[in-house]
Amino acid sequence: MSTSLLYHAFKLPKVCYQRTEYQAGRIILHGFLRRKHHRCPICHGSNFEFYGPKTRLIRLVPIGLTPCFLSLTLHRIHCFQCGSIRWPHLPFIWRQTNLSKAFVRFTAELCRLMTIQWVAELLRVGWDCVKFIHKQFLAKKFQTIPLRDVRYVGIDEFAIRKGHRYMTIALDLETGQILYARQGKSAETITPFLLDLRCRAHNLKAICIDMSKGFIFAVQDVLPHVAMVFDRFHIVRLFNEAMDEFRRRYHQEVEASRRLSLKASRFLLLANPQNLSPPKQVKLQLLLELNQPLNEFYLFKLQFMELWNLPDRKAAEDFLKVWAEQAWKVGNAVLHRLTKTIMMYSRFILNWFEHPISTAKVEGTNNKIKTLKRTAYGYRDEEYFILRLLGLHLTTYSLSG
Repeated sequence: MSTSLLYHAFKLPKVCYQRTEYQAGRIILHGFLRRKHHRCPICHGSNFEFYGPKTRLIRLVPIGLTPCFLSLTLHRIHCFQCGSIRWPHLPFIWRQTNLSKAFVRFTAELCRLMTIQWVAELLRVGWDCVKFIHKQFLAKKFQTIPLRDVRYVGIDEFAIRKGHRYMTIALDLETGQILYARQGKSAETITPFLLDLRCRAHNLKAICIDMSKGFIFAVQDVLPHVAMVFDRFHIVRLFNEAMDEFRRRYHQEVEASRRLSLKASRFLLLANPQNLSPPKQVKLQLLLELNQPLNEFYLFKLQFMELWNLPDRKAAEDFLKVWAEQAWKVGNAVLHRLTKTIMMYSRFILNWFEHPISTAKVEGTNNKIKTLKRTAYGYRDEEYFILRLLGLHLTTYSLSG
């Protein structure tokens, strides 16, 4: 062991090596600071005298699975220039702790690959110590998130616990990084982030959202010049909800002898017909032949799904007008209400032809968030949970197994 090894391996500048001690499964490196390396921590003067010494035990990066410590002999400094009496400043110590900065960086990097409990067991420290290190590391890293190069943003919410408790996240659709996370799903929840986008995201082109009224009003109010795109998946879900509502009404209105043909028909009507097996396709065809009102609603749904296969926005506008005119001629209250909603938000649906984006990446991130929560058995510290979300794109262990 040498002084050079202390500097290059453990990042301990100006520490002179004395000896190595092996004690109770630990490696303890003894060292000291030469007088020429001392400076007054207040005025940085070199005219001083030493007071009484003390020994400080500092946690270092482990060697393999063996914990390592530095036993450092220090002297208090009595400065003749400013008259202060202080312990010397140690640049390799993290804050007011007995942890070296190299150990803190090593711990933070392990947290990208492992859970807090696993890191604590590997380093033989308490899990609360690992959490504190990781929380402070993430807080410093994501103190300011750059937004200059952000062009497309997706906004969605997910349930954080039972009882309709939600959290809203905003995602960079090109990089997959979570840019914002806050509890709630109202317009007030997302407005601070939108104001930040207005000030700093100079290259922002479009925002993709679901059909939440709170999100719609917030984006229109704060960013009226940015294109808003409705996610295709949520539009299809709106159709499926209307289809399911009409199926239930129709089931109550028809005579009892025809209700048997509607049994187990819900998922046949909601599923994509291309994903059905041949026996289920035959069953669906028979269901639609026996129930003409359901067949009519189902055909309007399939016809609308062709909207995204059109070549440009002008063709889509013409297609949508013809589809709406045909839908209004049908005496179906559920279809009329659905058509009114579609036409009211038609410009946001048609924005897809200029900005073909969706919240699919946000939905995939929601699955990673659920894995993150299950791995930790939940988070009681909301601030730490939000920091973990901001660093989720850097985490790899969440996809293991």
